[in-house]
Amino acid sequence: MLPLNNFTRAQYRAFKLTSLCLTSLYLVGCASQSGVPHHAANQFVTTFYASVYDVTPVQFESHAQEAALWGALDGALLGWSEDEAFVGALFGAAIYSVATSIAEGDLQGYEVSLKAVDGDMVTVILDNFEGYPGQCVFVKVAGEVTTEVVNTSNCDEVDLSY
Repeated sequence: MLPLNNFTRAQYRAFKLTSLCLTSLYLVGCASQSGVPHHAANQFVTTFYASVYDVTPVQFESHAQEAALWGALDGALLGWSEDEAFVGALFGAAIYSVATSIAEGDLQGYEVSLKAVDGDMVTVILDNFEGYPGQCVFVKVAGEVTTEVVNTSNCDEVDLSY
Protein backbone atom coordinates (compact mmCIF):
# COMPACT_ATOMS: atom_id res chain seq x y z
CA MET A 1 0.00 0.00 0.00
CA LEU A 2 1.09 3.54 -0.69
CA PRO A 3 1.71 5.71 2.38
CA LEU A 4 -0.89 8.11 0.99
CA ASN A 5 -3.70 5.84 2.22
CA ASN A 6 -3.52 7.53 5.64
CA PHE A 7 -4.77 10.79 4.08
CA THR A 8 -8.41 11.74 4.06
CA ARG A 9 -10.22 11.79 0.75
CA ALA A 10 -10.18 15.63 0.69
CA GLN A 11 -6.44 15.75 1.38
CA TYR A 12 -5.79 13.20 -1.35
CA ARG A 13 -7.90 15.17 -3.86
CA ALA A 14 -5.93 18.32 -2.97
CA PHE A 15 -2.71 16.36 -3.52
CA LYS A 16 -3.96 15.18 -6.91
CA LEU A 17 -4.94 18.72 -7.94
CA THR A 18 -1.55 20.08 -6.86
CA SER A 19 0.23 17.33 -8.77
CA LEU A 20 -1.85 18.04 -11.87
CA CYS A 21 -1.09 21.78 -11.67
CA LEU A 22 2.65 21.18 -11.29
CA THR A 23 2.58 18.77 -14.23
CA SER A 24 0.76 21.33 -16.37
CA LEU A 25 3.32 23.99 -15.50
CA TYR A 26 6.12 21.58 -16.43
CA LEU A 27 4.59 20.87 -19.83
CA VAL A 28 3.81 24.55 -20.53
CA GLY A 29 7.44 25.41 -19.80
CA CYS A 30 8.53 23.01 -22.55
CA ALA A 31 6.42 24.70 -25.21
CA SER A 32 8.37 26.65 -27.80
CA GLN A 33 7.72 30.28 -28.58
CA SER A 34 8.57 32.45 -31.55
CA GLY A 35 10.08 35.92 -31.64
CA VAL A 36 13.36 37.47 -30.63
CA PRO A 37 14.81 35.76 -27.55
CA HIS A 38 15.07 37.95 -24.47
CA HIS A 39 18.77 37.11 -24.03
CA ALA A 40 19.42 38.88 -27.36
CA ALA A 41 18.66 42.27 -25.81
CA ASN A 42 21.53 44.70 -25.25
CA GLN A 43 23.97 42.70 -27.36
CA PHE A 44 25.87 43.32 -30.54
CA VAL A 45 24.35 41.94 -33.72
CA THR A 46 26.91 40.51 -36.12
CA THR A 47 26.10 39.98 -39.79
CA PHE A 48 28.28 38.62 -42.57
CA TYR A 49 28.26 36.71 -45.82
CA ALA A 50 29.82 33.26 -46.01
CA SER A 51 30.16 30.35 -48.40
CA VAL A 52 28.82 27.00 -47.21
CA TYR A 53 31.80 24.67 -46.88
CA ASP A 54 30.19 21.55 -45.38
CA VAL A 55 26.81 20.44 -44.02
CA THR A 56 26.65 17.50 -41.58
CA PRO A 57 23.35 16.19 -40.13
CA VAL A 58 23.26 15.96 -36.32
CA GLN A 59 20.71 14.54 -33.88
CA PHE A 60 19.60 16.71 -30.94
CA GLU A 61 19.01 15.04 -27.59
CA SER A 62 15.50 14.19 -26.44
CA HIS A 63 14.01 14.65 -22.99
CA ALA A 64 11.23 12.10 -23.52
CA GLN A 65 12.87 9.55 -21.19
CA GLU A 66 13.04 12.07 -18.36
CA ALA A 67 9.42 13.00 -18.99
CA ALA A 68 8.44 9.32 -18.91
CA LEU A 69 10.08 8.99 -15.50
CA TRP A 70 8.16 12.01 -14.17
CA GLY A 71 4.96 10.68 -15.73
CA ALA A 72 5.43 7.26 -14.13
CA LEU A 73 6.05 8.88 -10.75
CA ASP A 74 3.05 11.16 -11.13
CA GLY A 75 0.82 8.31 -12.32
CA ALA A 76 1.91 6.03 -9.47
CA LEU A 77 1.24 8.69 -6.85
CA LEU A 78 -2.24 9.35 -8.19
CA GLY A 79 -3.37 5.71 -7.81
CA TRP A 80 -5.66 4.79 -4.90
CA SER A 81 -4.28 1.29 -4.50
CA GLU A 82 -1.16 -0.62 -5.50
CA ASP A 83 -2.89 -1.95 -8.64
CA GLU A 84 -3.98 1.51 -9.68
CA ALA A 85 -0.49 2.84 -8.93
CA PHE A 86 1.07 0.41 -11.40
CA VAL A 87 -1.45 1.17 -14.15
CA GLY A 88 -1.17 4.89 -13.40
CA ALA A 89 2.61 4.68 -13.71
CA LEU A 90 2.33 2.99 -17.11
CA PHE A 91 -0.18 5.50 -18.46
CA GLY A 92 1.66 8.45 -16.92
CA ALA A 93 4.95 7.41 -18.52
CA ALA A 94 3.29 6.94 -21.91
CA ILE A 95 1.39 10.24 -21.84
CA TYR A 96 4.33 12.32 -20.61
CA SER A 97 6.80 10.85 -23.10
CA VAL A 98 4.42 11.32 -26.04
CA ALA A 99 3.58 14.89 -24.99
CA THR A 100 7.27 15.74 -24.63
CA SER A 101 8.10 14.19 -28.00
CA ILE A 102 5.38 16.27 -29.65
CA ALA A 103 6.58 19.45 -27.91
CA GLU A 104 10.20 18.77 -28.92
CA GLY A 105 9.31 18.27 -32.56
CA ASP A 106 11.94 17.17 -35.06
CA LEU A 107 15.28 16.39 -33.42
CA GLN A 108 17.20 16.60 -36.70
CA GLY A 109 19.73 19.44 -36.96
CA TYR A 110 22.71 20.47 -39.06
CA GLU A 111 26.31 21.33 -38.29
CA VAL A 112 27.24 23.86 -40.96
CA SER A 113 30.83 24.86 -41.69
CA LEU A 114 31.07 28.30 -43.28
CA LYS A 115 33.92 30.25 -44.83
CA ALA A 116 33.30 33.95 -44.27
CA VAL A 117 34.26 36.45 -46.97
CA ASP A 118 37.09 37.70 -44.73
CA GLY A 119 38.60 34.19 -44.72
CA ASP A 120 37.49 33.05 -41.24
CA MET A 121 36.08 29.52 -40.84
CA VAL A 122 32.94 29.35 -38.69
CA THR A 123 30.90 26.34 -37.58
CA VAL A 124 27.29 26.71 -36.44
CA ILE A 125 24.67 24.17 -35.37
CA LEU A 126 21.23 24.94 -36.72
CA ASP A 127 17.89 23.22 -36.35
CA ASN A 128 16.88 24.16 -39.89
CA PHE A 129 19.15 24.73 -42.86
CA GLU A 130 18.17 24.70 -46.53
CA GLY A 131 21.56 25.34 -48.14
CA TYR A 132 24.22 23.07 -49.54
CA PRO A 133 28.01 23.34 -50.05
CA GLY A 134 29.02 26.08 -52.46
CA GLN A 135 26.06 28.35 -51.78
CA CYS A 136 26.38 31.83 -50.29
CA VAL A 137 24.46 32.61 -47.09
CA PHE A 138 23.78 35.76 -45.10
CA VAL A 139 24.48 35.01 -41.42
CA LYS A 140 23.00 37.01 -38.54
CA VAL A 141 24.16 36.40 -34.96
CA ALA A 142 21.96 38.04 -32.30
CA GLY A 143 21.53 35.64 -29.41
CA GLU A 144 20.59 33.05 -32.02
CA VAL A 145 22.13 32.33 -35.39
CA THR A 146 19.99 32.66 -38.50
CA THR A 147 21.01 32.02 -42.09
CA GLU A 148 19.47 32.98 -45.39
CA VAL A 149 20.59 31.68 -48.78
CA VAL A 150 21.52 34.64 -51.02
CA ASN A 151 23.04 35.24 -54.43
CA THR A 152 26.59 33.83 -54.70
CA SER A 153 27.87 37.21 -55.93
CA ASN A 154 27.64 38.44 -52.31
CA CYS A 155 30.43 36.05 -51.36
CA ASP A 156 32.66 37.00 -54.29
CA GLU A 157 33.28 40.57 -53.25
CA VAL A 158 35.23 41.34 -50.10
CA ASP A 159 34.81 44.84 -48.70
CA LEU A 160 37.20 45.45 -45.80
CA SER A 161 36.94 49.24 -45.92
CA TYR A 162 35.19 49.65 -42.59
